[in-house]
Amino acid sequence: MFGGNQKISGRQMERLLVLDWVGKAGLLLPRFAERASGRSFLISLLSAIALTLGYTWCVRTLSRKIENDFYGYVCYRLGRPTAVFICFIYWMYAFVNTLFLLRLFAAIAVTFVLPETQEWILIIIAALAGIYAASGGLEVRARFSEVLYPFVVYPLIILMAVAAFSVRADYVVPQAGSLSMDTLCHGAQMFSAFGGVGLFLYLAPCIDDQKRAGQALFRGVGITLAGEFILFLIIIGTFGEQGMKALPWPLVTLMSSVEIPGGFLQRWDVIFTVLLLGSFFAALTTGMYYLGFLTGEIFSGGKRRTHLLIPAVLVTIAACICQSYGTAARLYTVLNGYVFLPVAIFFTILLLITEKVKERRCAENKNSRSFNE
Repeated sequence: MFGGNQKISGRQMERLLVLDWVGKAGLLLPRFAERASGRSFLISLLSAIALTLGYTWCVRTLSRKIENDFYGYVCYRLGRPTAVFICFIYWMYAFVNTLFLLRLFAAIAVTFVLPETQEWILIIIAALAGIYAASGGLEVRARFSEVLYPFVVYPLIILMAVAAFSVRADYVVPQAGSLSMDTLCHGAQMFSAFGGVGLFLYLAPCIDDQKRAGQALFRGVGITLAGEFILFLIIIGTFGEQGMKALPWPLVTLMSSVEIPGGFLQRWDVIFTVLLLGSFFAALTTGMYYLGFLTGEIFSGGKRRTHLLIPAVLVTIAACICQSYGTAARLYTVLNGYVFLPVAIFFTILLLITEKVKERRCAENKNSRSFNE
């Protein structure tokens, strides 16, 4: 069924990115600006979009310099200890992100679909399913994303189109809101939700068409960012500032308030919540895959299955020990937003500077040889 060459197309990678972010960002971003006005929230979101696009450009530019694999590239440029350290930073980012997704999956399922089920049971079930899917490798994840993508993205587009008719102009354009340090800080926190774009450096060599890999990356990022901005514009326009602050899950509440013309699909909120959980499962599979892949990069010996199972068991235990979704969200904000992501960005920029210095020296040496001749 699968080719077994661990190669995917640019389109598949684009859909993987969208599924990894669409559900998580839609539910996580409001936590970063709980006390902000509607306009301030949108300004923070725009600053997060600008940061994400800038970081994506850096990642795409650096990925063009990688010939075989990112780990070997860093070993050649900065030495093996630095390569191991960078790999560990991305491993920790993936670990915290997967822990958060497990908790988010369980919290949404218990709140809207299975209210009588214990969260730890759902965490273990989701983790086992993610481990099984991730064990199939990159191609399995890519095929799964192609199948799931239309069932998640197209209903979301329908939802936004129908919900747009209930938007109030006075909600969308409130009086309060300005560009301030708090707004920028909230934007930086929102940016952490899309920080996983740096993992593309490890994925880039697996894209079939290397010339179009960067374009696919920008398309996936662009679709997600545009969709999230329009979605929150509709949410604020529907519920207003106070409504958005008061609702724990404004995205799911928006689903339940939408009335489909014709009177069918009366439980649209439950149907879409199940589909949203499917996007979480795709993101969980991605998290498990990266944990296994990065473990294999750090510890080159051993079996691939061991590289996947050990970190998967650790993150599942950590998610069960974590007291609540709120605790997991705070861990995500502090560790990924303030520690691991800034370090990953620093080394990405450092590698870019190293490449620029190398190119300049090569140009100078070439000019010197031409002058001598």
